[in-house]
Amino acid sequence: MQQIINADEYLNVNGGGAVYGAGNYYIAFLGTPSTTTQWELQFGGHHLAFANTYKEGKLIGATPAFRSSEPFAAFTWNNVTNQPLEQERASLSNVLKALSSAELTTATLSSTFSDLVVGPQKDGNFPSTPSG
Repeated sequence: MQQIINADEYLNVNGGGAVYGAGNYYIAFLGTPSTTTQWELQFGGHHLAFANTYKEGKLIGATPAFRSSEPFAAFTWNNVTNQPLEQERASLSNVLKALSSAELTTATLSSTFSDLVVGPQKDGNFPSTPSG
């Protein structure tokens, strides 16, 4: 989590501008933190978001959650080398390398999908009739 925030700080001072940086991360409590009742902790910013719900002191929900990073390559911030999500990238790479040729062929979709309704480059493009 700290490395993702460091990446945003790095972008802020290296041409990304004020939309990046630790100052654009927020924390919220829904309900009162307690070991006897239900409440939620939300934390998020540009490349990171999570919402953890607790009931009687135990985590009962951890969605939605989003973790991403830019830059993806290693970078130095405050004299520390950072490469957010490298452990996750390496783990997925190892899983894919462990698949046989037949398993990889089965796992690969041959079709493409271009029916994105709302998302990158289609922000706020909500249809009048729900679909999907």
